[in-house]
Amino acid sequence: VEDTLRTIKFGKYLDYIKLITHSLNVLHQSYLLISNDANKNLEDLDFIMTLSHKLGKRLECTRQGRNKVEWEFKKPSLISLTDKEIINCEYHLKIDQMDNGRPIPFGPGNPVRIYFGLKSYNELDRKQFKVAHIGMHL
Repeated sequence: VEDTLRTIKFGKYLDYIKLITHSLNVLHQSYLLISNDANKNLEDLDFIMTLSHKLGKRLECTRQGRNKVEWEFKKPSLISLTDKEIINCEYHLKIDQMDNGRPIPFGPGNPVRIYFGLKSYNELDRKQFKVAHIGMHL
């Protein structure tokens, strides 16, 4: 994820620290509150968006419109210590302004996005968040 911060096209990641931190806090706070049903991810996105508002700043939370966004992750250690898997991380929180309130001008890749996946495992009690990218809109 660290390298993806460098993809921000308008300003630097330091211009978005409060909103990035807020976004990651929203995902963290959502962990025990979202469903554990693999078929309810869209409802979970609505919940995450509502929670972002309750925690101070409403962030749109949607699916990627066109392109499938996939990343490789290690499987959770309770499942495997060595196996990797490809996870669809098309869900994203939208950051459309800088911390100082200045809007990000519209342009290719300009808005900042936090892409993540929601992955259910039979072996685990909770659905897992997989954060893949914090940077330019893909």
